[in-house]
This record gives sequence, structure tokens and C-alpha cells, in this order.
Amino acid sequence: MEDEEIEDVIRGLVEEHLDEETRETALEWLETRAAAYQAMLELGLIDKKP
Repeated sequence: MEDEEIEDVIRGLVEEHLDEETRETALEWLETRAAAYQAMLELGLIDKKP
């Protein structure tokens, strides 16, 4: 699975199974994590998984 596919699966589970307040917090966390991961990739600090 590609990183984007994994994120989509997690996002779908969060939206389907969590109450509204918890869902908002979880989605904010996902956005922050995705942005940090992308920045580390662009800076060459980590390698993209094959």
C-alpha cells in the first residue's frame, strides 16, 4: 500500500467510528503527521518506502 492509501484507510476508520470531538482531534493529528512526514521526505531526512 502507498502512504496515501494508508492515510485514507485510517481517515475512513476515524470518520466512521469516532464521536465528533474525538474525530476532529484525530483528523488534526493525522494532518499534522502527514505534513511532518512530507517535510521530512522533501528534506531527505527519511527515504520513501519502496
